[in-house]
Amino acid sequence: MRSGTVSPYDLTTAHASTAPKYPVGMRGVIDPVHALKNVLMASGGFKEYADAKLFGYFDVWEVVYVKAYSGVTAGTLVKSNELKLVATGDGTTTTVVSTNLSGYAANTLKNGLVHKVNDAAAAVDEGTLGRITANTTGVLTFTPAHTAISVANDDFAIVVPYSVMTAIADDPAIGIALATLTAGQYGFVLQKGLYLTAPFTAGAYADGAALTSHTAGVFTVRNADTEPLCGYLYGDSDTDGTATTHPVYVHCDRRF
Repeated sequence: MRSGTVSPYDLTTAHASTAPKYPVGMRGVIDPVHALKNVLMASGGFKEYADAKLFGYFDVWEVVYVKAYSGVTAGTLVKSNELKLVATGDGTTTTVVSTNLSGYAANTLKNGLVHKVNDAAAAVDEGTLGRITANTTGVLTFTPAHTAISVANDDFAIVVPYSVMTAIADDPAIGIALATLTAGQYGFVLQKGLYLTAPFTAGAYADGAALTSHTAGVFTVRNADTEPLCGYLYGDSDTDGTATTHPVYVHCDRRF
C-alpha cells in the first residue's frame, strides 16, 4: 500500500488525467473541513454542514488513486475491474483460452492477477496466482507457468488492481468516484467519508438507512445482509421518493 500527500484540488474533475500524477494505488487521508472546503462547496451545500462539530465523527476522507477501465461519473459507485473466467478450450501452461475475454480490448488486463480457482480435470494448480502479461479477445497469457495446461471448464478469477468501472446492482463497490473519468484516465475514489450529493434510485429513504449499489452506480436501500454495504444515508430523509441525491457517509465493505 502506498501513501502520500494529496492536493485537494487534485480531487476535482480538473485533475482527472490521462497520465498518472500520483502512484496508482496510493491512499490518502484528508481533512474535509479545512483542506476540502472549496471542493465540498463545489459538490453542493457545504454551508449545510459548515459546523466543524458535525465532522467530529466524519473528520477525514479516505481516498485511493485509481485508473478507470471504462468511463465513470463523479459521485457514482465504482467496483474493481474483475471477472470470473471460464476456459472454453484447451490452452497451455501459460495461456487460458476463453470466449469470456471477448469484451476486453487487447492488453487491458495486462499486469492484473489470475487465480486458478478450479481445475476441471485433476485439481492441478488450484490456488495458484499468476501475473497477466497479455490478453487478446480469446487468449489470456500469464506467468509463471502452471504445471498442467488449462483445459475447457477450468475456472479462474481475474482482478486488475486499482482499475475501476461503474458498479451495478448488488456489486461489491469499493467507493465513489470523485471526478468524472473517461476510459484510461486517472483520479481519486472516496472509500470512507461524507459525500453530500450522492445519486440515488427513486424511492423513499430514512435517515441512517444502510445502502448498497444499484444500476449505473447509484445508491439504493440495503435490504439484506447478503447485499454489499456501501454506506449510510446521513442527515436526510425522503418520504415521497422524489429526491435524486442525498448526503451519504460512504463506508464500503469491499476494498481492493
